[in-house]
Amino acid sequence: MRASDLARDLGRKPAIVSHWLTGRRECPESTLRKIAVLLKVNYDWLARGELSGATKSEREARPMKDRKLDVLGPPDAEIAWHFRPAWQGGRDFGNANAFATPPDVPTLVRETGQNSTDASRRDGGSGGMVHLRFRLIELTKSGEEYAKFGQAAKLNELREHIRNAAKGKARLSEKVRDGIARLDGPEPLCLLRIDDYGTIGLPGEELTADDDEQSSSPYAALTRNNLDTSKQAANAGGSYGLGKAVLWNCSELSTVLFASDIPDDSRTRIVGRSELTWHKVESQPFAGPGWLGIGEFGNSHWVDPSDVALINLQLKRNDLPTGVSAGRSSGTSALILGFRDPESEVRMDVEELLGKLARSAAENFWPAMLVGRLRVSIEHMRDSVLLNQRIVEPREYVPEFVDTFQRHLDDRVEEQLDEPGSVTHRAVTLQVPGTRDDADSVERFPAQMDSRCHLLIRLDDDENQGAGKHLANTVAMIRGRYMVTQYWNRDGVAMGASTFHAILLAGDAVGKEPAQLAAEQFLRLSEPPSHNDWKYEEALRTKFRPGAKQRLKEFRDSVTSKLRDAVKRPVVEEDNGPEELRRLLDLGGGGDPQPPLATLRNIRPRFRDKAWEIRAEVSFNDKKRRLRLTPRVRIDVESGSPILLPWQSFESRVGTLRENSSGEFIVAPNPRAVSFYGTTEQHIDGIDPAKCRARIDLLVEPIEEEEVD
Repeated sequence: MRASDLARDLGRKPAIVSHWLTGRRECPESTLRKIAVLLKVNYDWLARGELSGATKSEREARPMKDRKLDVLGPPDAEIAWHFRPAWQGGRDFGNANAFATPPDVPTLVRETGQNSTDASRRDGGSGGMVHLRFRLIELTKSGEEYAKFGQAAKLNELREHIRNAAKGKARLSEKVRDGIARLDGPEPLCLLRIDDYGTIGLPGEELTADDDEQSSSPYAALTRNNLDTSKQAANAGGSYGLGKAVLWNCSELSTVLFASDIPDDSRTRIVGRSELTWHKVESQPFAGPGWLGIGEFGNSHWVDPSDVALINLQLKRNDLPTGVSAGRSSGTSALILGFRDPESEVRMDVEELLGKLARSAAENFWPAMLVGRLRVSIEHMRDSVLLNQRIVEPREYVPEFVDTFQRHLDDRVEEQLDEPGSVTHRAVTLQVPGTRDDADSVERFPAQMDSRCHLLIRLDDDENQGAGKHLANTVAMIRGRYMVTQYWNRDGVAMGASTFHAILLAGDAVGKEPAQLAAEQFLRLSEPPSHNDWKYEEALRTKFRPGAKQRLKEFRDSVTSKLRDAVKRPVVEEDNGPEELRRLLDLGGGGDPQPPLATLRNIRPRFRDKAWEIRAEVSFNDKKRRLRLTPRVRIDVESGSPILLPWQSFESRVGTLRENSSGEFIVAPNPRAVSFYGTTEQHIDGIDPAKCRARIDLLVEPIEEEEVD
């Protein structure tokens, strides 16, 4: 019987019945007896939730409010896949949320780690420590483990739905078509299990009530609803409800199973969700999504933590990682069926995948690891045999950032960057606009607040050889959740600057004063769905007073200025670069009694990866004419004229009418500031530019207006 049918027979509103079923309101005894008659079930079972194996006194001692999910079906109800019936108004060919985040391993690690740390339990003596475990499981098709898993997960039933969904032309159909072919083939079934411990798990009602448009729960937000988030804290990682889609993105079968232990509850909650397109099975149409569970809607079911169902589903959670106590064992496990590295075109290399998981965890969460909020382990199992196990140590992957942050924690920073390995500190201010009077779901700060931020800069060797060298000349942007929001590339920030690694701490990562809370909230709402940038977003317009966009720009400009001041080297001439580059690159210059129509200034050369990188601005002496400008880099050879070094890439930044890849661009009369950036080819006619002196000049040609058309 549907909940709506029950409401009709009782003469009550569907929303009220939904509240009874989910335990949000207590059902009156008289009404409960009517329900028992309508459903043809025993009243004692319905009212007191008698469970097999429990004594009569135990059953009677459990009030209905503590058994809210027991009313959804008998404890021995059949577990099956329940797919949502199709409606007549149209067809869905996939969940658009799946395309909001990149389907790759770094994004998977980032999103799951963010969700786990956001759900951390702050009780007990661990200070909110979360343990995150990634376990790659391979089940051989001829083995007993695979047979048990297939039976418990109702794999044959699921297979029929996937096989029919694969017949379509949608992108999701193409993906599951490959997945079903692999499932039918001889190679092992690959599962990726992601466990977190020390979190709140997945509490909450089974379904969001019909009359409740705002309230949700962690359980419903993850397994039931789309574009739903139950996170409200200012320092939470997510705010869109999109990141969870990466779980299904990384499944060739578009299916994920969940098991969750909730604090102060001795049972484990199980449910599965398959995200398919519209399809038919035996002429019956289905909308797409389906759930592995009990009852008409595939509701979650609760079992003992040692239940054989958890073992067979590869979801037994009481095999705790090292260092996790029984008191901190609550949390959630997500099992991705048919896991495959989306970036791999060939058969998955297990060692490479394990390394990618570890590196992604270290690069995204080293701050949380260093302050004791997160621990990450990686495991590999084949059937029931543990083959590999490791704890992620961030110093192996980002040693420069670890050293910089540790020196900050130990108060071992210096006033200036005197030698490689030294770390200095610069103060940066973020001006946070006041919140609007009509802003909701935010902490209100009516007036602008000045929030302090810490910029930490580490000087490296010129030829940085560390494990984190691919992140050289970047700023790790961090707020109170202690995840790296972005590695902001500041390459070329100063003329002839030494290689560096920098950290920017903002919001709650600096302190708990009101100004820091305001900054935390402001920066969180400035993040796009991928949470990898701080930029102007619509939420800033709707929740803050005018000026948010300009405050963000000023903030970044201030960071750049403080960084440039710290890492720049003394210059011989303001426009011509440091002495060593000046000797190698002839920047041209005067001698012509007639001033040229336009000249180069603020030239910032850098020789890198066997090519010249040139940043420069153009100054105009004649602003009344339309000009064609062509910056040229030439290299001197032992005999003959200098050889023109072609541009490998070229981009004019502002004020141009037209440009091409050869470095030519056109400016209109009365030009505003014009700048460009280009990288030369590494070789020309077999000549290595690294062994030659180079010179740069600017070819300027007046042109008629019709030449632009």
